[in-house]
Amino acid sequence: MSNTVIYTLMESLISKKYYATKEEATDKLGVYFAFDMIDAEQMTELALLAEGVYAPPAVEPEIPTEPEIYRQVQRCRRRSHNTINGPVRCVLVCFRRISAL
Repeated sequence: MSNTVIYTLMESLISKKYYATKEEATDKLGVYFAFDMIDAEQMTELALLAEGVYAPPAVEPEIPTEPEIYRQVQRCRRRSHNTINGPVRCVLVCFRRISAL
């Protein structure tokens, strides 16, 4: 097979996520590259394609709304006034809860 056929085939397989993982796809590219079936430029392009296709989806952190923060602080205050340290503990617990959101 010519370089163009291998390149086109691998491009198609990677784009359609034929391989289970990125490592599987890059291992196959490495074999083709080792046997001079694709050149360095094609190898680089296909490796970058695999990196983009098999990258995990970006997860955006959820930003709490004002009412949610207010509820967390109120819940914390009610519990903390029953303790010895009262308001100091309340601030620490509220900070931890809000940071965890």
